[in-house]
Amino acid sequence: MNGTNAIMVKNGLVVEPVSKTQEIRNVKIKNGKITSDSLDGAREFDAEGLIVMPGWIDLHTHTRDPGFTHKEDLDSASKAAIAGGYATIVAMPNTKPVVDNPSVVDFVLQKSKNLEANVFCTAAITLGQTGEELVDFMALKNAGAVYFTDDGNPVQDAKVMRNALAEAKKAGVLLAQHCEDRNAIRGCACMGEGAAAKLGFKGFPREAEFNCVERDLQMVEELGAREHFLHMSLKESVDAIAKAKAKGLQVTAEATPHHFALTEGDLLEKAANAKMNPPLRDEKDARAVREGLKSGVFDVIGTDHAPHTAEEKAGGWEKAPNGIVGLETAVALCITHLVETKTLSWLQLAEKTSLNPAKLINCETKGSLKPGFDADVTIIDPELEWTVDASKFKSKSKNTPWDGVTLKGKAVAVIAKGILYELR
Repeated sequence: MNGTNAIMVKNGLVVEPVSKTQEIRNVKIKNGKITSDSLDGAREFDAEGLIVMPGWIDLHTHTRDPGFTHKEDLDSASKAAIAGGYATIVAMPNTKPVVDNPSVVDFVLQKSKNLEANVFCTAAITLGQTGEELVDFMALKNAGAVYFTDDGNPVQDAKVMRNALAEAKKAGVLLAQHCEDRNAIRGCACMGEGAAAKLGFKGFPREAEFNCVERDLQMVEELGAREHFLHMSLKESVDAIAKAKAKGLQVTAEATPHHFALTEGDLLEKAANAKMNPPLRDEKDARAVREGLKSGVFDVIGTDHAPHTAEEKAGGWEKAPNGIVGLETAVALCITHLVETKTLSWLQLAEKTSLNPAKLINCETKGSLKPGFDADVTIIDPELEWTVDASKFKSKSKNTPWDGVTLKGKAVAVIAKGILYELR
């Protein structure tokens, strides 16, 4: 860590998504901001051969704080974010208590104030994430909530979701949905149907996700509302969102590394450390997610960082909780599976990991390396091959399907809040 207020990142390939430029040049930082001013006595970081991007932003981090801090807390999530190359994380609301009133938003923001990474906070759509009574959107917005989601739980009742979209439109806030038809998954194990059949279970039917996507898209169209679709996993969902965007609907969508890099066959090999919700699907679905990233169906890449202890994950197929950690592997997975395969250019990757996430949460000072923006920078060695060792994660939890897997590309430095963290 270096706390000097002036930093010069020299000789890197600077990927700037606002101006859509990619050139070898210097990036200058002073007093927590990108600057064009001359610098005296600046700390220099030589980025020759490295990629210099706006600081990565994860809109989908389960920090587990308050209430489940044996899995993760805000401090450990911040450290994991920096270690993985993220300058900013957005904390999800499925905590204990649920983030459904201004006092819990204030708790998260106050506790995060002096952490390494920037931390923003979401809030629930319904009180207690029960899917019944709506929260006070305006009060939570004023407290600092940047978007609203019952993530982990879908808003199942169509009338409640319709009211939520209408009220969110009035309040000028964004709703994000975990799309899942709970009626369709009753009695099913949280895994793809192919993997489930091999294990003697009934898996989540494809319509469990798709029915909810279709329902919500219809409401968005009828109301002229906005909605953000979290962690889409099916080709049918990708196609539906593409059609909605072509019609001009106000929809955005998120892809996760596990849904573009893994298939349900990995669940059979990796066991509960590859169990998540939505579950892994087959290769045509993973390919559709990658193609959706390339075509622009997906606006952002989110980790859905979901820490659980080893003891919890050892509970067997049915009892093991859903989710994997993602902050410390996402950069490498994006490079290995998207950049190296020419699915995304560096500029497109910067858009989906910094510029677009900043836009979605109305953060006008992040997502760019232009003068005046916050001094958040992710510096990547695109050629570095490394083997994932979960025991070295900064996260409290180690539940990753990539332990022991060799990946290409790694963040070697992060600047967050104007402070340089060297990672090599």
